[in-house]
Amino acid sequence: MIKNSLLWKLEYEQMPTSYLFGTMHLKDEAAFKHHQKVLDVLPLCENFMTEIDIDKAKLEINASDYMMDLGLVDMLSAHKIERMDRAMQRAFNLSLHNFNRVYPVLTINHITESIMQSFHSVPLDVYLWEKAKALGLKLDGVERIQDHLKVLKNIPIEIQLKSLKDLLRDTRKFKKSLLRLMEIYKNEDIQELFRRTKKSIGGMRKVMLYDRNVLMANRIFDNKGASTTYAVGAAHLAGQKGVLNILKKKNFKLTAIR
Repeated sequence: MIKNSLLWKLEYEQMPTSYLFGTMHLKDEAAFKHHQKVLDVLPLCENFMTEIDIDKAKLEINASDYMMDLGLVDMLSAHKIERMDRAMQRAFNLSLHNFNRVYPVLTINHITESIMQSFHSVPLDVYLWEKAKALGLKLDGVERIQDHLKVLKNIPIEIQLKSLKDLLRDTRKFKKSLLRLMEIYKNEDIQELFRRTKKSIGGMRKVMLYDRNVLMANRIFDNKGASTTYAVGAAHLAGQKGVLNILKKKNFKLTAIR
């Protein structure tokens, strides 16, 4: 059974020690609750890797990469769009019309960010990236840019739309669930974090979680010869198909750091 902790020491035979940390891609104070743990282990490593290479992403990802070929106006009735827009404006002060061609899963991310406070000027993973850069660590992404973009296209639009509709149908429930998720993160309860995330993303879990977990774990295994601090979304850590369990099956020794 994987214990509850956001930071893990990874050891494999006589290879250098590495570390794996579960992040939140948010600026909220709760996301930064345990960031000092990572700052403490960064100087012990030669490399730092987030989900994707943040510097490359700024150069290689264009706004058009996050846009659908068709807009919501082409997929939903005018009445449905207006009803969803009213709910979105009332609850989040955002207009659905501004997200017409944006992939719905990214619209959900934007709504999430609008709810949380901006405790810091940048999200946690970007903050850690800049700290690692200042220390002179070699920087890279666990996933390639093309892997990251492929996720959006591999989730059927119908499933993405359903998730957005469900959110706007009960905005209070979404807000409450999100705030509870942040409390769970602060408590380092990665098991419950995984269970709630898995439930909330429904039909998107294979593409967003399970497939990516395998890719991440394989990349960590392939990189076992280099002392590295990895920072990936906390929901990827736990579960039978989580990154930690996959690494355990690959004979990594895992030690929770509380």
